[in-house]
Amino acid sequence: MFRFSPNCDRRSLPILMYHRRPDDLRMQLQYLQGELRSIPVHLTDDEVLSYLVGRSDEPPREKIVLTFDDAYEDFYGVNGVSGLLTALDCKATVCVPTGAIADNGHDRQTPEWTTPPKSPLMVWNELRELRKLKARDGEELLEFIPHSVSHSSFDDHQTDVRAEVNHSKAVLGQRLEIQSNRIVFFCLPGGTGEGQPEIQKVLWEEGYVGALRAHAKKGHGWSRYSIPRCQPRNEDHLRELLGKFDGFECN
Repeated sequence: MFRFSPNCDRRSLPILMYHRRPDDLRMQLQYLQGELRSIPVHLTDDEVLSYLVGRSDEPPREKIVLTFDDAYEDFYGVNGVSGLLTALDCKATVCVPTGAIADNGHDRQTPEWTTPPKSPLMVWNELRELRKLKARDGEELLEFIPHSVSHSSFDDHQTDVRAEVNHSKAVLGQRLEIQSNRIVFFCLPGGTGEGQPEIQKVLWEEGYVGALRAHAKKGHGWSRYSIPRCQPRNEDHLRELLGKFDGFECN
Protein backbone atom coordinates (compact mmCIF):
# COMPACT_ATOMS: atom_id res chain seq x y z
CA MET A 1 0.00 0.00 0.00
CA PHE A 2 2.72 2.47 1.00
CA ARG A 3 6.22 2.99 -0.32
CA PHE A 4 8.92 3.87 2.20
CA SER A 5 12.47 5.04 1.74
CA PRO A 6 15.09 5.00 4.50
CA ASN A 7 15.88 8.69 4.83
CA CYS A 8 16.03 12.10 3.21
CA ASP A 9 19.09 11.18 1.12
CA ARG A 10 16.81 9.06 -1.06
CA ARG A 11 14.96 12.12 -2.30
CA SER A 12 16.52 13.58 -5.44
CA LEU A 13 13.64 15.89 -6.28
CA PRO A 14 13.80 19.32 -4.62
CA ILE A 15 10.54 20.53 -3.10
CA LEU A 16 10.84 24.05 -1.72
CA MET A 17 8.56 25.43 0.99
CA TYR A 18 7.65 29.09 1.40
CA HIS A 19 5.19 30.90 3.65
CA ARG A 20 5.19 34.69 3.38
CA ARG A 21 7.05 36.14 0.42
CA PRO A 22 10.79 36.51 1.06
CA ASP A 23 12.30 39.81 -0.04
CA ASP A 24 14.58 38.15 -2.56
CA LEU A 25 12.08 35.69 -4.06
CA ARG A 26 12.58 37.12 -7.56
CA MET A 27 16.33 36.48 -7.33
CA GLN A 28 15.73 32.97 -6.01
CA LEU A 29 13.41 32.11 -8.90
CA GLN A 30 15.74 33.65 -11.46
CA TYR A 31 18.58 31.57 -10.02
CA LEU A 32 16.49 28.42 -10.42
CA GLN A 33 15.66 29.23 -14.00
CA GLY A 34 19.08 30.59 -14.88
CA GLU A 35 22.06 28.85 -13.34
CA LEU A 36 20.15 25.68 -12.49
CA ARG A 37 17.94 25.78 -15.59
CA SER A 38 15.19 24.15 -13.55
CA ILE A 39 11.52 24.15 -14.46
CA PRO A 40 9.07 24.81 -11.61
CA VAL A 41 6.22 22.30 -11.95
CA HIS A 42 3.18 21.02 -10.06
CA LEU A 43 3.17 18.00 -7.79
CA THR A 44 0.87 16.35 -10.32
CA ASP A 45 3.33 16.76 -13.19
CA ASP A 46 3.48 13.26 -14.73
CA GLU A 47 7.16 12.66 -13.97
CA VAL A 48 6.97 14.15 -10.48
CA LEU A 49 3.87 12.20 -9.53
CA SER A 50 5.31 8.96 -10.87
CA TYR A 51 8.48 9.45 -8.83
CA LEU A 52 6.80 10.48 -5.58
CA VAL A 53 4.38 7.57 -5.52
CA GLY A 54 7.02 5.01 -6.45
CA ARG A 55 6.12 4.12 -10.02
CA SER A 56 9.54 5.37 -11.09
CA ASP A 57 12.90 5.20 -9.30
CA GLU A 58 14.38 7.84 -11.59
CA PRO A 59 13.93 11.41 -10.29
CA PRO A 60 12.77 13.99 -12.84
CA ARG A 61 15.64 15.97 -14.31
CA GLU A 62 15.70 19.77 -14.25
CA LYS A 63 12.40 20.01 -12.40
CA ILE A 64 11.63 21.58 -9.07
CA VAL A 65 8.42 21.96 -7.05
CA LEU A 66 7.57 25.29 -5.39
CA THR A 67 5.05 25.18 -2.54
CA PHE A 68 3.50 28.11 -0.68
CA ASP A 69 1.83 27.31 2.64
CA ASP A 70 -1.09 29.01 4.39
CA ALA A 71 -2.42 31.25 1.57
CA TYR A 72 -0.98 34.51 2.89
CA GLU A 73 -2.45 37.75 1.56
CA ASP A 74 0.91 38.77 0.07
CA PHE A 75 0.55 35.93 -2.44
CA TYR A 76 -2.30 37.67 -4.24
CA GLY A 77 -2.13 40.34 -6.94
CA VAL A 78 0.19 41.77 -9.55
CA ASN A 79 2.61 42.93 -6.87
CA GLY A 80 2.32 39.71 -4.89
CA VAL A 81 3.87 36.29 -5.29
CA SER A 82 1.34 35.32 -7.95
CA GLY A 83 2.31 38.32 -10.08
CA LEU A 84 5.96 37.29 -9.89
CA LEU A 85 5.18 33.67 -10.72
CA THR A 86 3.15 34.84 -13.71
CA ALA A 87 5.90 37.14 -14.97
CA LEU A 88 8.55 34.41 -14.70
CA ASP A 89 6.20 31.60 -15.82
CA CYS A 90 6.83 29.53 -12.69
CA LYS A 91 4.16 27.00 -11.74
CA ALA A 92 3.57 26.46 -8.03
CA THR A 93 1.42 24.65 -5.47
CA VAL A 94 -0.61 26.59 -2.89
CA CYS A 95 -1.47 24.81 0.38
CA VAL A 96 -4.77 26.13 1.73
CA PRO A 97 -5.93 25.88 5.40
CA THR A 98 -9.62 25.94 4.51
CA GLY A 99 -10.99 26.82 7.96
CA ALA A 100 -9.00 30.07 8.04
CA ILE A 101 -10.15 31.41 4.67
CA ALA A 102 -12.93 34.01 4.90
CA ASP A 103 -15.62 34.72 2.32
CA ASN A 104 -14.62 38.35 1.80
CA GLY A 105 -12.11 41.00 2.76
CA HIS A 106 -14.25 42.38 5.59
CA ASP A 107 -13.87 39.09 7.45
CA ARG A 108 -10.25 38.41 6.47
CA GLN A 109 -8.53 36.30 9.12
CA THR A 110 -5.14 36.63 10.81
CA PRO A 111 -4.85 33.35 12.76
CA GLU A 112 -2.66 33.08 15.83
CA TRP A 113 -0.53 30.43 14.12
CA THR A 114 0.60 32.73 11.28
CA THR A 115 4.32 33.41 11.19
CA PRO A 116 5.54 36.53 13.04
CA PRO A 117 4.70 39.27 12.44
CA LYS A 118 1.12 37.97 12.36
CA SER A 119 -0.17 38.29 8.82
CA PRO A 120 -3.60 38.09 7.17
CA LEU A 121 -4.60 35.36 4.74
CA MET A 122 -6.34 35.49 1.38
CA VAL A 123 -10.10 35.14 1.00
CA TRP A 124 -12.04 32.75 -1.24
CA ASN A 125 -12.71 35.35 -3.94
CA GLU A 126 -8.99 35.97 -4.28
CA LEU A 127 -8.23 32.26 -4.47
CA ARG A 128 -10.87 31.87 -7.18
CA GLU A 129 -9.18 34.64 -9.17
CA LEU A 130 -5.84 32.86 -8.83
CA ARG A 131 -7.45 29.70 -10.24
CA LYS A 132 -7.82 31.54 -13.55
CA LEU A 133 -4.10 32.22 -14.00
CA LYS A 134 -2.46 30.37 -16.87
CA ALA A 135 1.13 29.45 -17.61
CA ARG A 136 2.54 30.08 -21.08
CA ASP A 137 1.85 26.48 -22.06
CA GLY A 138 -1.85 27.05 -21.42
CA GLU A 139 -1.98 24.93 -18.27
CA GLU A 140 -3.03 26.27 -14.88
CA LEU A 141 -0.26 28.29 -13.27
CA LEU A 142 -1.24 27.27 -9.75
CA GLU A 143 -2.22 23.99 -8.16
CA PHE A 144 -4.22 24.05 -4.90
CA ILE A 145 -4.12 21.35 -2.23
CA PRO A 146 -5.68 21.10 1.25
CA HIS A 147 -3.62 22.11 4.28
CA SER A 148 -6.17 20.83 6.85
CA VAL A 149 -9.09 22.80 8.30
CA SER A 150 -7.79 24.09 11.63
CA HIS A 151 -4.00 23.94 11.04
CA SER A 152 -3.73 21.94 14.28
CA SER A 153 -0.92 19.40 14.52
CA PHE A 154 -1.99 15.85 13.75
CA ASP A 155 0.37 14.76 16.54
CA ASP A 156 -2.20 16.16 18.95
CA HIS A 157 -4.39 13.16 19.74
CA GLN A 158 -7.38 15.46 20.27
CA THR A 159 -7.35 16.38 16.57
CA ASP A 160 -9.88 14.50 14.43
CA VAL A 161 -7.53 13.61 11.59
CA ARG A 162 -10.18 12.12 9.31
CA ALA A 163 -12.42 15.17 9.64
CA GLU A 164 -9.49 17.51 8.93
CA VAL A 165 -8.42 15.50 5.90
CA ASN A 166 -11.88 14.87 4.48
CA HIS A 167 -13.52 18.23 5.14
CA SER A 168 -10.63 20.36 3.88
CA LYS A 169 -10.65 18.44 0.60
CA ALA A 170 -14.41 18.81 0.21
CA VAL A 171 -14.39 22.55 0.95
CA LEU A 172 -11.43 23.27 -1.31
CA GLY A 173 -13.05 21.36 -4.17
CA GLN A 174 -16.39 23.09 -3.71
CA ARG A 175 -15.05 26.62 -3.24
CA LEU A 176 -12.55 26.49 -6.11
CA GLU A 177 -14.54 24.16 -8.36
CA ILE A 178 -11.89 21.45 -8.42
CA GLN A 179 -13.02 17.88 -8.98
CA SER A 180 -12.25 15.77 -5.93
CA ASN A 181 -10.35 13.19 -8.00
CA ARG A 182 -7.90 15.94 -8.98
CA ILE A 183 -7.03 16.70 -5.34
CA VAL A 184 -4.54 13.93 -4.70
CA PHE A 185 -1.91 15.54 -2.46
CA PHE A 186 -2.34 16.83 1.09
CA CYS A 187 -0.16 19.23 3.07
CA LEU A 188 0.25 18.20 6.71
CA PRO A 189 -0.29 21.08 9.19
CA GLY A 190 2.52 22.64 11.18
CA GLY A 191 3.91 20.65 14.04
CA THR A 192 3.05 17.28 12.52
CA GLY A 193 6.15 15.10 12.57
CA GLU A 194 7.00 11.97 10.67
CA GLY A 195 3.89 10.29 9.30
CA GLN A 196 2.44 7.78 11.72
CA PRO A 197 0.86 4.69 10.12
CA GLU A 198 -2.62 5.63 11.34
CA ILE A 199 -2.39 9.07 9.69
CA GLN A 200 -1.08 7.54 6.47
CA LYS A 201 -3.94 5.05 6.49
CA VAL A 202 -6.52 7.84 6.75
CA LEU A 203 -4.89 9.77 3.90
CA TRP A 204 -4.89 6.68 1.71
CA GLU A 205 -8.51 5.85 2.52
CA GLU A 206 -9.55 9.42 1.69
CA GLY A 207 -8.05 9.17 -1.79
CA TYR A 208 -4.72 10.94 -1.41
CA VAL A 209 -1.64 9.53 -3.13
CA GLY A 210 0.83 11.56 -1.07
CA ALA A 211 1.31 14.20 1.61
CA LEU A 212 3.85 16.96 2.16
CA ARG A 213 5.40 17.54 5.56
CA ALA A 214 7.26 20.58 6.78
CA HIS A 215 11.02 20.41 7.18
CA ALA A 216 13.47 17.85 5.90
CA LYS A 217 16.29 16.80 8.17
CA LYS A 218 18.96 14.26 7.43
CA GLY A 219 18.00 10.88 8.81
CA HIS A 220 14.25 11.56 8.89
CA GLY A 221 12.02 8.78 7.66
CA TRP A 222 10.63 9.31 4.16
CA SER A 223 7.43 8.00 2.64
CA ARG A 224 4.99 9.22 0.06
CA TYR A 225 2.70 10.26 2.92
CA SER A 226 5.47 12.19 4.66
CA ILE A 227 7.38 13.95 1.87
CA PRO A 228 9.89 16.40 3.34
CA ARG A 229 10.58 19.86 1.97
CA CYS A 230 13.33 22.46 2.27
CA GLN A 231 12.71 26.08 3.26
CA PRO A 232 15.19 28.60 1.79
CA ARG A 233 15.89 31.53 4.08
CA ASN A 234 17.38 33.65 1.30
CA GLU A 235 19.15 33.31 -2.05
CA ASP A 236 22.46 32.27 -0.50
CA HIS A 237 20.76 29.62 1.61
CA LEU A 238 18.92 28.37 -1.48
CA ARG A 239 22.24 27.94 -3.28
CA GLU A 240 23.60 26.10 -0.26
CA LEU A 241 20.58 23.80 -0.08
CA LEU A 242 20.53 22.97 -3.75
CA GLY A 243 24.29 22.59 -3.86
CA LYS A 244 23.87 19.57 -1.60
CA PHE A 245 21.41 17.93 -3.97
CA ASP A 246 23.47 15.46 -5.88
CA GLY A 247 20.39 13.79 -4.80
CA PHE A 248 19.56 16.93 -2.85
CA GLU A 249 20.56 16.11 0.69
CA CYS A 250 18.52 18.33 2.99
CA ASN A 251 19.73 19.82 6.25
